[in-house]
Order: sequence, then structure tokens, then C-alpha cells
Amino acid sequence: MFDKPFDQIDKGDIDTLIAEEVAEGKRLEYKEKLPGGVDKEKIEFLADVSSFANAAGGYIIYGLRDKQDAAGKNTGTPEYVGLGKINADEQKLRLEHIILNGIDPRIPGIQMRLIEGFDNGPVMLIKTPQSWASPHMVKHNNRFYSRTSSGKYPLDTHEIRMAFALSEALPERIRRFRDERLGKIVAGETPVKLESDSKVVLHVLPVASFDRKTVIDITFFSDQTISLPTIGTSGGYNRFNFDGYLSHSAIVEKHSCWAYTQLFRNGVFEAVNAHMTHKEGNETLIWINSLEDRLISVLQKCIELEKKIGLEPPIIVMLSLLGVKGCKIYIKNFFYYDLEDCHPIDKNDLILPELIINDHDPDLAKILRPAFDTIWQAAGFSKGIG
Repeated sequence: MFDKPFDQIDKGDIDTLIAEEVAEGKRLEYKEKLPGGVDKEKIEFLADVSSFANAAGGYIIYGLRDKQDAAGKNTGTPEYVGLGKINADEQKLRLEHIILNGIDPRIPGIQMRLIEGFDNGPVMLIKTPQSWASPHMVKHNNRFYSRTSSGKYPLDTHEIRMAFALSEALPERIRRFRDERLGKIVAGETPVKLESDSKVVLHVLPVASFDRKTVIDITFFSDQTISLPTIGTSGGYNRFNFDGYLSHSAIVEKHSCWAYTQLFRNGVFEAVNAHMTHKEGNETLIWINSLEDRLISVLQKCIELEKKIGLEPPIIVMLSLLGVKGCKIYIKNFFYYDLEDCHPIDKNDLILPELIINDHDPDLAKILRPAFDTIWQAAGFSKGIG
């Protein structure tokens, strides 16, 4: 069940948990009833949710209870009881409200759904991802919780300090990965030879990729109908390589190409295009609105692939433009370099601030707008136009 996309988990998966007597553990907990409205039950619910976020992520299943043996002792294995007749939308909104107002900082990427088809009503499945912003505190009692195979437990002072230290280290690890990759791209250490010094680089980095245990099954791409999206080209050549799986544009006479996308074995995408500029007289120009459209398209396809290979949000997006000093921007049929407020970009490399995607159906144009505006500002505009 843990390997399936969340929206594909169904009654058969719940039946399998019951039939195979899958015990509760670090990533799984059973609850007979949904939490009520009293503080004690809210705190218990928030402690469960935050403990998963502060550990390795996991699932709470409501409508299953801890089965007892002949001596009346809990076995840790599930037994179906169901939730009876409930208003699914009302209950989801209520639980989302409790989480939103009861945990600090907020946990992105929590998913909830009812699974129907049982005799005594549905079961409620809640998935909490491992959080990049941990540790998360239950505001009602100012406590932090984590999990072991025995269930949740409150963190002591030393463990809280360690959790904060690890949380602060994760963003730095992600940035260091991007910096190392950019260094290799500038040095020409790319999986295929690129045609130009000016490049746009898109990194799509699920936070789960930086868990050392994360290794995706790249044989998924043995299905030749599945290919990686490339920026501004149709790709065309796909193959496995040492780092994972690669797609790139056609090789030209110079034995180089315009674009590639590399999927690393930890689930990180690196999409590079070296055909982002063209000459117009003495000017080197970037067709900005085309670049924006192409980046949105590629990012959308990368997020869809992350979902298929089982990597959930949050996802960090990092955009970089390399070798662009002196370039000017324009939109098709209207050359902004003729306007007084358009200036050549005065930095060789534009390393844009990272962006965060918290779900699988984001408004990418809105999320990427700050990055795009920064490119416009590098050319003298206050924000994107056209």
C-alpha cells in the first residue's frame, strides 16, 4: 500500500491489511473512531499527525481497530469496524481545520480520503508526509512528538534540539546539491555535450529525495511510451545511464545537442536547455514568454512523473540561468530592448530563489511568477509584462 499513489489506494488494499494482519508500526496506525470535538481527542489526533511528520511520514486509518487476542490484549493487527454514516466532506473540512489551527509550523502535503465499499460505512485514510519543516509542535500543549515502531512518543529537550538542527541542515543539503550540479554544468560535465554557453537549468527536487533511503526503480522507464520532458525540444533519445535515466534532443553534426533532462536515482529531475538565446544584429536575446511557457510545461510533466514514481510533495523547484550577462529580453513580435527601461542583464548567472510545491495539482504559473519576475527585473523591469 505504501508504494501506491494515494488516490489509487482502494478497498482491496484495506482488505489486504486485515487479511495479512499487518501490524501497526512507525508508519501505520489504526483508529476505531474519528476524533471528537473535546480537547483531549483533538490533542491525541494532532499528536498522531505531527508525530508522522516529525518522523518518516505515514498513514492513520480510521474505522479499523486494534484487534484483541483471547486474553483481551491488543495485538496491533487491524479489525474492521467502519465509520457508519458520515458526511465525508464535512469531516474532512473539520479535521483539516483542526490540523491547520493546532500544529505549528503548518504541515504541507497532508492528504485525506474516504474509502467506500464496506458493510458498516467507509474508512478514513490520512497520509502525512515526512516534513521538510520539522519539528512540528502541537499548539494545545506545546509538545513535540515523533515515532518509533512502537508508536508516537513526546520528544525530550535533547531530541527537540537535534530535530531543529536536522531541519536547518536539510535546506542547506538541497542548495548544496543544486550548487554542485550547476558547477558541473558550467564545467561541461553533462551527460551529453551542449551546444551553447547560455543555459536555463530547472531542478525539481522532492524533499523525500534527500532521505538517504530513497532510491527509485528506474526500470519504470523500460516502458518506451514513458519519456522525460525536455525544455523547448521534443527530446527523442532516451536511455539509462549511471545516474539514472536520460532524455535528450537530437544530436547535430557537431555531436552536441540543445537540451537534456536527467532523472537521478533519488528522484531529482535536472532539465537543461542550451538554446534559450538567439542573435538579432549585435544583440543577444531571450524570448521570455516562450521560456516561461516551456518551463511551466516541463515542470507540470515532472510533477506528474514524481507522482507516478511515488514521490510526494513537498517539492522544491530551483531555476537558474547561466551565461546570460549582456542578454536582453523580448516577447514575440515586440522587442523590449528598444525601450529605454530595458537593460542588458548585468550578471553572468541568475541563481533564483527556491520555490515550494505542496501538492500534486498546483497553479504552476502562480508559483513560478516570482522567479519569472526576477528575470524581468534583471533586465530592468519591475515585473513581467506581455
